[in-house]
Parts: sequence; C-alpha cells; structure tokens
Amino acid sequence: MSARRKPGQERSRAMVSAILDGCARVLLEDGYDRASTNRIAKAAGVSVGSLYQYFSNKEAVIAALAERHLAEEMQVLAEALATSKDAPLPETADAVIRGLFAAHQVNPALHAVLVTALPASLLATVKVRCCEQITEVMNARRDELRIEDTELAAFILVEMVDSSLQAATVERQEYLADDRLIEALVEVTLRFIQRD
Repeated sequence: MSARRKPGQERSRAMVSAILDGCARVLLEDGYDRASTNRIAKAAGVSVGSLYQYFSNKEAVIAALAERHLAEEMQVLAEALATSKDAPLPETADAVIRGLFAAHQVNPALHAVLVTALPASLLATVKVRCCEQITEVMNARRDELRIEDTELAAFILVEMVDSSLQAATVERQEYLADDRLIEALVEVTLRFIQRD
C-alpha cells in the first residue's frame, strides 16, 4: 500500500496533498466501499493518470491519508506535552490527558472512517506512537513516579483514555462537552502513577 514515488518538487507535493484532501472528501461523503481512484481524482481536481503517478490504487491513497492524519494527531499531542515539560506532575498528567483528547479531535469524522477502513496493524501504530511519547515524558519524571514500568503505564493510560473517549462518543456525548471526564481520568492517572 505504499506510494509509487515521492513528490520532490513543490508542485508535486501540492498535487499529492490535493489527492489526499480529495480522498478525505470521498471517504466522508461516500464511504470506503464507494471510494475509487476515479472518484478521488475527480474530488482532487486531477486526472486519474496523475493520481497513478503517485499511488498504485485506492488503498495506497487511503494509507497515505492515514499517515498524514496520524502525523497531525501526533503533532497535537507533542505540542500539549511540550507545554507541561517542567510543570508539577498533576499539571503534566492533565496535559497528557488533554493532549490525548485533543489528538482524537483532529478531524474526528475522518478518524471514524479511517478506523473502519484501515487494517488493525496501521491503527495500532497510532497507539504505539502515543505510548512512546508518554513513556518519554514519564521517564523524565521517574523520581516522582511509583510505577517502575513506564512503558506499561503509558500503555494503560492510552488504552484507558481511548476506551473512555470511544464510549463517551457513542454513549455519553455530554461528557465530551465539559471537563468532568478529563478531571476523572487525571485523578485516576495520578493515583496509578504518582509516588505517595
């Protein structure tokens, strides 16, 4: 599902970006099953031949779109974590949880479509990258933590937040409109990781 060639010039990068934007529109409007390279090219305003210069099929376009979406999510998380680097642990925990929430809010409609369209291995990459960033934050604060296995702690934290977000999105959307869910998750996190 890899791209055929990488765009080198600005004009080529702009075309690939337009193709990915077109792919996102097609997925949101028509769904994965109805998406095709012809529909994606039309939505992008390029010829299907131009699309095939960079992508071998619709799966390759969707995989590239997912990579771009993942990079955007990781950037949001990284920015949230950077703001709390030297803050007290409760503020850092709050920033981590809010960063995970913010990452999930990067085009949530597209995220929902990609979750159903992509292989589980690619989706797992999102959680792995989140865990890596959070593990790095925890490793820098080891003297404040009671848990020794920071990779395990990061895994549990990411799964806890992801499960809570998914459930709230489906069952209790009012929890997403205020800070109650975030505050509860921060409290649980601190009880789990913070040294007494």
